[in-house]
Amino acid sequence: MKKTILAVIIVFTLLAFWGCGKTEASSSAAASASSSVPSQAVLSQADSSSFSKALGAVSEASSNSSKVYEICGKSNKLSAKAVENMRKWRADAKAYGEQYPATVFLNDQPQSNTVYLTFDDGPDDTITPKVVDILAENNVCGNFFFVGREIKKHEDVVKKAYANHNFVGSHCFSHTRLTSMTSEQIKKEITDTNELIKGITGSAPSFVRPPYGDINDSVIADFEALNLKIILWSIDTLDWSQREVANIVKNVSENLRPGDIILMHSNGDKTKTAKALPEVIQVIKDKGYAFGTFNRLQQQPN
Repeated sequence: MKKTILAVIIVFTLLAFWGCGKTEASSSAAASASSSVPSQAVLSQADSSSFSKALGAVSEASSNSSKVYEICGKSNKLSAKAVENMRKWRADAKAYGEQYPATVFLNDQPQSNTVYLTFDDGPDDTITPKVVDILAENNVCGNFFFVGREIKKHEDVVKKAYANHNFVGSHCFSHTRLTSMTSEQIKKEITDTNELIKGITGSAPSFVRPPYGDINDSVIADFEALNLKIILWSIDTLDWSQREVANIVKNVSENLRPGDIILMHSNGDKTKTAKALPEVIQVIKDKGYAFGTFNRLQQQPN
């Protein structure tokens, strides 16, 4: 009982530090929980490890607090074989999250009032800037996992995303499956990308999203050796498969839970993702959640 109470105290303390943007609470309880979240925030890349440290502390306090969600999201554009493969990957990813709770994250704590919008495969010169603008127009922040080889082509877009208080993380350099690589190749994929990000933001991020979410025990060991965290997701909007606004929004609205990490994309062929984003943001606000980044937030001076 004492451990459970301690877990609750820790979680509510954390809510004062995570989240970005004003939320429209769907209940008085949600409104109260979100009132401690700053409407604007300054991000510090150096503080990105605080997310995983906090999760680890809560996990030790209460086993219920470390619940790993089932991964949600459907597409009617997938073949039966593709659906089967996706189900297997989702089961494996959940198992890795449970087996490696300090390294592999599919979601934040179930008690959290925060959800995380994440965008893979950018930057580009059309969709990524549009996504950045939409987030800013709605007074929320997101998390971008950028491909290293594309960062070199679109540094100005990365600068814009970071300047708008979004988290900038690594999606590795060449968007290749890490399970097909040696440890040295994996290290180079990550460090080359992190050096590019460091040159723009001032520090290398502690969080990486492996391309395709492709991991195994060996890859996880390589990340642990580098003291890096793997960010997967608990809601897949399937914006890469069924590229329809209604389905993208539906995958969020019908599955949203406290602490969800939501997968979207921001590369050049994701016009429907950009079009769906305002509706996705409104759904999240209507349900009373704050928008989190994988950085600690600090109140911006007036």
